[in-house]
Amino acid sequence: MEAPIKNYMTEQPHAIGPGETLAKARDMMIKFGIRHLPVRAHRKVIGIISNRDFELINLYPDMDLKHSKVEELMLQDVYSVGVETPLHQVVMEMAERKIGAALIVDNREELLGIFTAIDGLRLLSKVYSAD
Repeated sequence: MEAPIKNYMTEQPHAIGPGETLAKARDMMIKFGIRHLPVRAHRKVIGIISNRDFELINLYPDMDLKHSKVEELMLQDVYSVGVETPLHQVVMEMAERKIGAALIVDNREELLGIFTAIDGLRLLSKVYSAD
């Protein structure tokens, strides 16, 4: 049996609330060197914001990051899976949907971890460097 995603996820990832400012979200992403920031309300995952979202903001020069809220920009249709989901299933779904991150949640939709395309590339690098 293939190992579950919990063996490859980043545990306890940084997260932000929907009412926080986009400026705070961007600052957190820069400070922690991350490209995906889960959004939680009452400990449950409700969305995600990525560095690609911030690139889109450049198309709207009137948008004020200090006053605009995360909930205005976040993607609500997040891909989330349980900790026992097989790695290959997660990777295939990410590729099919062309998304950069899967959120790992428990049965209450509380955030436990994150698996990103970068995590997948690191794993692939380990596999090929082991040969």
